[in-house]
Amino acid sequence: MSCCQNPTNLGCYCSCDTVTITTLTGYTPNEVYIEYQFNGANRKQLITEVSATGQPIIDTSTLNEDYNYTFEVIERATGTSLGCFKIKITPCAGDIFDIPALPPVTNFIDSEILFGTARCTLDGFLPFDIIIPDPQLAGLKDGSIINLAFTITGAPTGAYMYSDDLNIEVISPTQIKIISAAAITTISLVFKIPGCGAYTVMCVVTSFDNLVAGWGNGTHTPETKNIF
Repeated sequence: MSCCQNPTNLGCYCSCDTVTITTLTGYTPNEVYIEYQFNGANRKQLITEVSATGQPIIDTSTLNEDYNYTFEVIERATGTSLGCFKIKITPCAGDIFDIPALPPVTNFIDSEILFGTARCTLDGFLPFDIIIPDPQLAGLKDGSIINLAFTITGAPTGAYMYSDDLNIEVISPTQIKIISAAAITTISLVFKIPGCGAYTVMCVVTSFDNLVAGWGNGTHTPETKNIF
């Protein structure tokens, strides 16, 4: 997070609310994400819903209650900061005898791909993150497998994937193994395409294997990125 020295105060919202940021201009709807720190680690949340006027809506159900968040809104394609905000999440109002008081975990892992800015010198390098909502990270354990599928338009043979994260192991270009699930917040990888050129890359998580008992596969959204 690069700014957030003087964030805009959005006030208090309960964990059942959605928060619309109405002060952003010059961006494409569904092409931004928020980045914040929790327990000393950077977290990211894609904006998957916008208001009728195209303003981003923050899903507070993925944020912890009784916690003050300061977050930065970042444009996905360029990494440009669009502003910093702070918010406090309070518990949902409800009967104290409700069991459970909060919505239960769905026990399905969802995910999206968040592409960074591609770099193309002799080869094309495309960094990307596999984003899993914080509550659903509990479904991962040591030895869990993430299965991926890539579609590459115009790419030569020999493309491969790698990561510098010691908490995961890249088994193949389409499979990642979790080494230390307790340390996982964001799953960061790099896709390398030999030779520069104009390629369209699409990636999606197809499934998870060896999850914590009671967890299964959710719906995974394909993401595309152009490399020039």
